Amino acid sequence: MKTYGVIMAGGGGTRFWPLSTKAEPKQFLNLSGKDILVNETIDRQHDLMDQKDIFIVTNETQAKMMKERTGGRIAADHILAEPAARN
Repeated sequence: MKTYGVIMAGGGGTRFWPLSTKAEPKQFLNLSGKDILVNETIDRQHDLMDQKDIFIVTNETQAKMMKERTGGRIAADHILAEPAARN
């Protein structure tokens, strides 16, 4: 059975306020001192599945920043942008 990783990373920056904001939501915060949260999540997936089988779901306004901040860890076409929040 093939395993895929789906990282839900489309938050609006409200739960960790004032650290996270709409412009810099929690998935882009470095809370551990090592890397931003989304990159640490990607790295944890490597022992479980191939990198080519990891996808990130984010919102349309953060998709460009997600591609930049993940720095090639995930293929650009594996970063999926939702046009509207779905809760």
